[in-house]
Amino acid sequence: MNQKLHQRGLWTLDDLSAADARTLLTTARALKQAQGRGLPLKGKHVAVLGDSRPGGETDVFTAAALGLGAQVTRILPNTLRLAAKGDRRDTARVLGRLYDAIECDGMGQTFMLELKGAAAIPVSNVLMPDRHPTRMLADLMTLQEIGACPIDALTLCVAGEEGTPWSVAWRRIAALTGIAIVPVALAERHPRPVCFLFDPLGATCADGQPTLRMTVGNVGPGVSLASRQMTNHRHVVEALLAQTVE
Repeated sequence: MNQKLHQRGLWTLDDLSAADARTLLTTARALKQAQGRGLPLKGKHVAVLGDSRPGGETDVFTAAALGLGAQVTRILPNTLRLAAKGDRRDTARVLGRLYDAIECDGMGQTFMLELKGAAAIPVSNVLMPDRHPTRMLADLMTLQEIGACPIDALTLCVAGEEGTPWSVAWRRIAALTGIAIVPVALAERHPRPVCFLFDPLGATCADGQPTLRMTVGNVGPGVSLASRQMTNHRHVVEALLAQTVE
């Protein structure tokens, strides 16, 4: 796990390269296989900056950081001087000296850019509501585990129109990794031993994100993969931390 991402943060799918995807998935699989052996972030201190309170299994960043041996501090924005731009810059410099990484929970991208620039440490937003790169890579990791085949041999059927945000996001991932993305109506034209169904209007995981379902033969209700999706998201966030925190 000595190959670092070329960027110290991963906020949107537009930031994700094919090399980043490979690095994160490889690292996540290694961390999952290690089953907690070794603490690569022992002695590191990370912060979660946001108004929300710890959310159990949905607080994937905290679980990931703790799993790697880091200490985690939650900071409420109203306890910091963030009103004026000069104050934000000074506060960011102080945070950069105190912590090795910061997760921004519900903070805007403009603020995150300012924070990253002045703090000079990794700044992430893995707790954003949907379509975050780490969440989608976790789903891809789940597909590959269940399918037991190379990524480019996988087929994912995405319900809904092609131009919807989720469909566009999955096509972006497909372009980077080679996974086949097809509408449900065209699934029979892409015969594979195992197909997967993604319905953004269907059932959701504990974090509110759509559940993947495994189907065999014709596309149907299938078997929910929600639990594995949540577990794998933690491992992908661990991979992001392991690859960016120095």
